[in-house]
Parts: sequence; C-alpha cells; structure tokens
Amino acid sequence: MSFVLPARRTVIEVAETLLIALGGLVGSRFAGTTFRSLLGFLGAAFGSFAVAMSVATAFVLTVIYFIRSRSPMWSSPLRPAPRIR
Repeated sequence: MSFVLPARRTVIEVAETLLIALGGLVGSRFAGTTFRSLLGFLGAAFGSFAVAMSVATAFVLTVIYFIRSRSPMWSSPLRPAPRIR
C-alpha cells in the first residue's frame, strides 16, 4: 500500500505542522537545562534588550537634535520653542 497525500492542504494546516515541529526542536534544545540556567538566560536576554534600547534611543535623540537644529520651524531640544502670538 502506498500513502497518498491529499491534493490540497490549506496554508493553516501546513503552518500548524511547522509550528509543532519548531516547538519540538526548541524544546529538545533545553531538555537537560536546569531552572537556574534558564533564569540566567532570561536575565541575559533582558540585559541585552536594555542595551539595545539604550543604543537605539541615543541614535534617535541624536537624529532629532540635528533635524531640529537645521529646521527653521523647530527649535533645538536644548532651547524652548519660540511662542507664537
């Protein structure tokens, strides 16, 4: 007997199958890991996220500073905007 696949599979069925396989791969990677190690990984992840957000914020503030200093409509973040009467 040969196994015949159905003619059409919906995208959702294929995605569900792939998500189950991906979950199995990720779960098997952490199979022998202790809870303390997982907490260490979680702490490192939060630290990495904090550093990335700090660097991104510094770049955004730098860009905003230079855009505002070149534009006649806006003032620099260091000086308040002039009042319009």
